[in-house]
Amino acid sequence: MTGPKTPFGVLLAYAAPALPLAILGLPLSVHLPAFWAGPMGLRLATVGFVLTLVRLMDVVFDPFVGRLSDRWRTRIGRRRPPIIIAIPVGLVGGAALFFPPEGAGPAWLFMAYAILTAAWSLIALP
Repeated sequence: MTGPKTPFGVLLAYAAPALPLAILGLPLSVHLPAFWAGPMGLRLATVGFVLTLVRLMDVVFDPFVGRLSDRWRTRIGRRRPPIIIAIPVGLVGGAALFFPPEGAGPAWLFMAYAILTAAWSLIALP
């Protein structure tokens, strides 16, 4: 037995956040290490270590985001506030990550990637 058909506009609204995440996913996994180990002058091992540290932080942050989005009750719904907050946060993190200042080092990479990863979680998990 099947239920009523979901309108295309509703499906599109649910799928919309996946597009910017997919667009950002490839540069993060392919170009980010090469950029920071090449023009930015960090050792590849350092870049890998920093990226791993941020992902380990994500192990703690993701359940927090999931719990927050499950319990946060607002007039606009449970899932929308984290996504709305994440958009400007993600823009700042992405800009800091791909347009760092001259002489930026591992601490800058860590901070920028942590901000972007937090925003990613705030969009993807709810």
